[in-house]
Amino acid sequence: MSIPLQFRPDGTFTIAQFTDLHVGGGKAELDARTLALTELIIETERPDLAVYSGDMLYGKETAEPVATLRRIVEVAERREVPFAVIFGNHDAEGGATSEELLEGIASCRMSLAEAGPADIHGVGNYVIAVKASSLEGPAALLYLFDSGDMAPASVGGYAWIRPDQVDWYRRESNRLRQRHGAFAKPVLLPHSGPRVQGDLGIRAGRGHSSGSRMLPSPEQRVLRRGAGERRYDRRLRRP
Repeated sequence: MSIPLQFRPDGTFTIAQFTDLHVGGGKAELDARTLALTELIIETERPDLAVYSGDMLYGKETAEPVATLRRIVEVAERREVPFAVIFGNHDAEGGATSEELLEGIASCRMSLAEAGPADIHGVGNYVIAVKASSLEGPAALLYLFDSGDMAPASVGGYAWIRPDQVDWYRRESNRLRQRHGAFAKPVLLPHSGPRVQGDLGIRAGRGHSSGSRMLPSPEQRVLRRGAGERRYDRRLRRP
């Protein structure tokens, strides 16, 4: 669904990012506390966008993965906060594919999630534009990546952002820069980063690399708070 996003008149745009919630592991009390915390954060911060950036589901133990994911995003849906979703290495372990999970939230009114191009790795590589409060065109471009689940057996461990996704980012970045100019600041939102440091010209590493390492612009202020393993509340401010 296309929901226009825009900086506020005071020049700010708040993103509440939730990652590694790991809901659905058979511990109902922990799940309830986790979702209550996400609701409290959304109620308190009143974000312009919520981003669920991977490992929302516990993994193989998740009995009803689609229903569980809908339960997670229902917090933002109920409060009419636009939300985006990308998948981590555990989300598709519970019997539903990434495509099925994405289809399961397609009917949510506030969802901005997209499957993205079919000719590169991953399900959920897409761009969200945030318009300036008073000017034409976007002031920020949010790039979301599916970093995959398991690495090839010859490598072991978890997957990472692949070179064709990096190439996609470069193409999209160049295209949008030509269209809108250099004013639109990029913000990169993966679950895990590229395997080889320097793929994007920024600091990143194999495995569960933090999304904050992939913020190339110093204008993003990152505040750490606890919801799941990591949670970042990003307040973007226009220059």
